[in-house]
Amino acid sequence: MERRFRTLELALVLRITVLPDIFQSTVEAVKSYKPFQPVAAYLVYGVVRCLSAIALVVYVLARSDRTIRDIGVNFEPRELLRALGIWCTGIATYYVSYYGVTMAVE
Repeated sequence: MERRFRTLELALVLRITVLPDIFQSTVEAVKSYKPFQPVAAYLVYGVVRCLSAIALVVYVLARSDRTIRDIGVNFEPRELLRALGIWCTGIATYYVSYYGVTMAVE
């Protein structure tokens, strides 16, 4: 079991430290040889990067005999209303600041 944890540790460290640079170099190499739209590649890269960060948090918690629920991540239906309010506030703030800057520039 300890060997499996060591392998997982190595994979997580390599994923977070080395693979982003390898990915970036590969995209730049492909982009320079032919027409290439890296939007989908960057989308996949972003999702994998976020999932890697979550995996690292879960791993660190597992090594200390804790779970995600121990740090307060759980689901309650009343949280949906709060999340919707935060989301609406963020969208409204974005548009107010965007149009404020746009009108100030003109």
